[in-house]
Amino acid sequence: YRDHEHFFLGIRFTQGDTAALAAAARKLVEDGAELLFVDADDSAKAAQMATTSIPIVFASVTDPIGTGLVHSFASPGGNMTGVADLGLELSPKRLEIFRDIIPDLRRVLYLYHATDTYSRAALKLYRDAARALGIVLVEQAVRSEEEAQTTLAQSHKGDVDGILAPLSLALNLPGEILQAASQRAIPTMFSIHGRFLVEHGGLASYGADAYASGRQAARLVEKISKGTPPAAIPLEVNSTLELVINLKVAAALGY
Repeated sequence: YRDHEHFFLGIRFTQGDTAALAAAARKLVEDGAELLFVDADDSAKAAQMATTSIPIVFASVTDPIGTGLVHSFASPGGNMTGVADLGLELSPKRLEIFRDIIPDLRRVLYLYHATDTYSRAALKLYRDAARALGIVLVEQAVRSEEEAQTTLAQSHKGDVDGILAPLSLALNLPGEILQAASQRAIPTMFSIHGRFLVEHGGLASYGADAYASGRQAARLVEKISKGTPPAAIPLEVNSTLELVINLKVAAALGY
């Protein structure tokens, strides 16, 4: 299948502005989209609110049942199906691996959107894991990009030994963390879209392989294009996990 030959892609990227997702989804519907493809919980919810008839396929959703996106994994119902990841369940292991990579990891900054459901759910798991690992979790909830930038500007190597990115792209927090940590030579651990962020200067990531999620979801799109309704396509789970480490960044940090 080739873009502009077999289909046309209309891409909308809100740069972590979750408030803009609803308008973006509605505009795609108004422009005649025949299928909506989304990559995370917030965008999936926005697409669901925009249409109850156009098929929707998601690629990397954390809790599709808990958020009301589908009725069950076996029988999604409605006009939506897709691929769930294990981002939340992997939170304790992610912190453990971070400690293994950085042996002197003692204080870890966890920066997250104050109202993001999954970042808050991960917080409890990170707290328990940090306690078991003997790590101090420095929790910082923010409500705007400006607040995040201020917090990161006040975080220096020595005050914290590493930064743990949230499970959400809200407020562009992973991007802000990547930029600040690179400037201050602070080790980082990512989850969502981890490989991309590590390739662009992050130290490490651990989670579901986003490319594998995309390939799985693309197969579901093909089924829908051939006439199978989303309600009849069971959800899949991406169990392909990957640990990615940027060796150049590790060497520059002295590890």
